[in-house]
Formats: sequence, C-alpha cells, structure tokens
Amino acid sequence: MIRRTAVGAAALLLLALTGCTAESPAPTPSASTGGSLELAVSTVCAPGVDPQCVAVGGQNVVVDPAAFTRAGIASAGVVDTGGVEVVDVRFDDEGAAVFQRSTREAADAGAEARLLMRAGDELVAATTVMQAMEGDSVQIAPGDADAQEIVDLIRAG
Repeated sequence: MIRRTAVGAAALLLLALTGCTAESPAPTPSASTGGSLELAVSTVCAPGVDPQCVAVGGQNVVVDPAAFTRAGIASAGVVDTGGVEVVDVRFDDEGAAVFQRSTREAADAGAEARLLMRAGDELVAATTVMQAMEGDSVQIAPGDADAQEIVDLIRAG
C-alpha cells in the first residue's frame, strides 16, 4: 500500500522554480548522500472512478505503481527557507536525466498531468509542471510531513 503525504501549494511553486536555477541552497549538515526518488507522470482523476485514484496533497491522482522510474540522488538534506523547512534534492547524473525527461513529459501532457514523487512507499509530491526542467535539483515542500523524515526515506531508497 502506498502512503500519502500532504503536499502544500508551496511544493508546486518550489518544483517549478528550482528546476530552472543554477544552484540550490546548500543543504544543512544533516544532508545525506545517495538514495533515490521514484518519478512517474500521472493525471488527475475523480474519486471512485478508478481504483488507482488516490488523494495526494488535496488532489486526486492516478497512482500506477508500475509507472514509476528510479531517479538516483547525489544528496538530500533539509534546508530552512525563512522559517519553512524544505527537502533539497540534488540528483546524480542518471537521476537528473530521469528528472528532466519526466518533467518534459509532464509539461507536454497538459494541465491534467502531474509529476508524482515517491520515496519508499510514500508519495511525497503530486506536482503540476509548467515547463521541462533542465537542472539537477529540486526542493520539495513537505506540507504537514516532517522534512527530515522525507530525507530519511530518500536516503533509504
């Protein structure tokens, strides 16, 4: 079973902005190396229509476990962005290619598409992607979840 983490609107903005930046803020000393996120492109859905339709961060999306692709992580850590902790993720070379390809696919798929991010068995984001990302990093606003717990899940991946 897949657990769901509440994801705030800030995650949508952060994903859209950080993929375009040259540098992410340096993670705190608690940054870890290695691990993975799994990425999939999905669509929004109406509750009860599809058995794979689940609520993630206040929206319903189709979650097909077979659709996820592993994206390797070079580092992950918690960053304080003015009183709000976010998960700062830097992909390794192969992970960056998966991230870029997934964001391109999500952007090309239109307004109903969502980029899903899963760490372990927990969905940590369902994000609208307006344009393909070219960078190797992203920040995830954890909503009600604990940012360090998400980093730990990523590292375990």
